[in-house]
This record gives sequence, C-alpha cells and structure tokens, in this order.
Amino acid sequence: MSDNDYPSLTARLVDAVRKGRERGFGWAATRMREELVTPTSTPGTALRNLLAAMERGIRTRTADAASQDTLHYFYDLEIAPITYDFASYLALAEMERRKRGLNKLHIIIVPGRRLEREFDDYQHIVTPQMRQARIMDMLAPMAKLLPSCVDLTVCTSKSEAASLRFASAAHIWPDGYSPTFPVSPHHRLVRDRAREGEAVFPVFKAPREAMETVRQTLAPQLGDALPVVITLREYGYNPARNSNIEAWGAFARGLDETRYRAVFIRDTQTASDPLPQALERQIIYTPASYDPVLRMAAYELAYMNLAVMHGPMELCWYNQACTYGLFLEAGTAPQNTEEAMINQGFNLHGDLPFATARQHWYWQGDTHDAIAHAFDDMITRIEKNPPETEMQAGHKHD
Repeated sequence: MSDNDYPSLTARLVDAVRKGRERGFGWAATRMREELVTPTSTPGTALRNLLAAMERGIRTRTADAASQDTLHYFYDLEIAPITYDFASYLALAEMERRKRGLNKLHIIIVPGRRLEREFDDYQHIVTPQMRQARIMDMLAPMAKLLPSCVDLTVCTSKSEAASLRFASAAHIWPDGYSPTFPVSPHHRLVRDRAREGEAVFPVFKAPREAMETVRQTLAPQLGDALPVVITLREYGYNPARNSNIEAWGAFARGLDETRYRAVFIRDTQTASDPLPQALERQIIYTPASYDPVLRMAAYELAYMNLAVMHGPMELCWYNQACTYGLFLEAGTAPQNTEEAMINQGFNLHGDLPFATARQHWYWQGDTHDAIAHAFDDMITRIEKNPPETEMQAGHKHD
C-alpha cells in the first residue's frame, strides 16, 4: 500500500458518509457491498482478498472425482460484460485449460447486478430485459463454439454457483473466484499472453451442422460467386462507431457478381428494421444476426469478412479459419481512443499479436475508397497465404 492510498481512502470515506446521510441507509449498504465486491482502492482490494480467502477456508470441500480433468470457468455477471466480449474471456479460459493440461471446460454463467444495472448511457439502449435475454441468445451459444466445452451451466442464483464452486469443482478459474467475491481477468490478458509466446489458437470452431445450414441457405443466391461477408454495426449505443452503410452498399454494388457477392449480416438490434435503401437487392443473411453459431459458420465459410470493428468480430479473432479485414478509426468514442486501445493491450496501428496472415486491421474509417482498397489488399493476402483447410480451399481466388 502506498502513502497516496490513504488520502484517497479518507476522501472516499468522507464522501461515502456524506452521501449516506443524503441518500439513506439503503444506498449506504449497497455502496458498501459494491466496494467489497469490486473495490476501487488498494485497501479495499486487500480487505476483499482477505475476506475471500477466509470464505474459501471455511467452505472448501472435496471436489467430485469426475471433475478432476475439467476446468470450471465462472463467468460472473456481477462484474463481467453481457456482450460479445465474452469471446475474449472464453479464449482466455481455453488457454488456461491447455496451460493446466486439462481436457475439458465447464462454463458456468453466474447471475449478477449487471443484469439489472449498467452505466446510464448504455442502460436505456440495452435494457435489463434485453440483457437477460442475451444470456441464452448470445452467451450460451458462444460456449458451443469451443470444442473443449463439454458442459454449460446457467445458474439461477449465487447459491447454485457456490455449490458448484465449493462442492464439485476441482480446478477453478479465475483463481480465487467465489460468488460472494467474484473476480475476472481483463480480456487484454489474451493479447499479453500471446506477446509472451503463448499459443492462442485453436479456440472457436463452427459446428459442422451449422456450416452445412449456412452453405445450403446461401448457395442458391451465391451461385459460383465467392461470399464476401459484411457485418454491419447499426447500434444505438455510440452511433459514431456505426457502419457507413452508404459506403458498404456502394462497394457491394460495384463487385463483379460473377466472381464475388456481398452477404450482409445486420446488427442484432436492427435486423428486423426496414432495409436501408443502400442495401436493396443485396443478400441479407438474417439468421446470423440472432444466432452466434450461424454467425460463426458464415464467418468461417466466407472468402473474406469485412466490417468496422465491433463486438461480433471477436468471433473472427479467435477462429484461425476466418479471413478478415476490420476497420477501426481511433478516437470515434471513448472506448477506442489511442490511449484506451493501448491500455487494452492492442498494437496501435497494427494487428492482433496472434492474427494470421489473412487477418488484418485497417486503422481508418470505412469510406468507399478505404473499403475498395482493403478488398484488393485482402485478395492479395489470401493469394499469398492460401487457406489451409479443405473447406476453405474451395474459396480461393481463381
């Protein structure tokens, strides 16, 4: 603990007392619980760790013999996001499983306060009802993309999670986790560990049946053309990060459709809205907007994927069979300033540290000229680095 922590802690205590008098005992009790669960100071963290260690000492019991070859990963919605960022946490869990020499993953989703409350400018865009639905519509299907995931439990209570944690699981991740005092690694840890030489791939793989469903659905519209899958962001939160739909539509119309066809996957939030005029007469694959498994299959089958960087593209990050070109113009939102990107462990103006030769970031906006240039560049990358799998070999440029 540094000397600077004491003034900070004192100021927080004074502020908490003042607010407690103003807002009542209920607010004070809630704020005290929040500080214990997700501390904002070094002394708070130390107290939280001490209490968590005491709880583990009291409650730990012998694990089931059947769990000896399984890593139990607790994804606690008290502190973890209910977004496509789950992909990065699943990748971390998979890396941890391999590091420990275990053969199986059991993913456990634990209910928490982020189901009920988020920061204000997000809360009114993605409501509590929507976040609750995302557990089964987004998070649970993503676990199916991990071949090592043999079990998925969506807990209905903290006590159910505690039973799994203390009475069943032999191998726990994150280390030190308990439902009372949840912990979660930062998703930048994937990138940090990759830089240190740890292998990230393989992570995700689309199920064979999902691949066949997408293939059969799109075949009549594609004919002999290669699918260029374009994922759109049309989101009410941080709209400055949304896709330039006019530019994407113009790009799609300019393709030689005897060789390439654009296949659009719209944002989940707007997939049922009227089609923008710029996308008229284009192929829209709506099922993938709602089903992460079909989305992953479409990404894996694509000759190339193009999109602005946003949540669903994390599926592509962790599938080495996916070919992608992603656009990110730094500074369009607080989350993607250069400082924020560095703090999250990204290579500024570079690719992910584990990206393949057919996976590239373009650090610019998605203007028509930028998209056209990226398309040509991606073709060159594909020709220099042919897909390795038999399935993708049929997608090579002639």
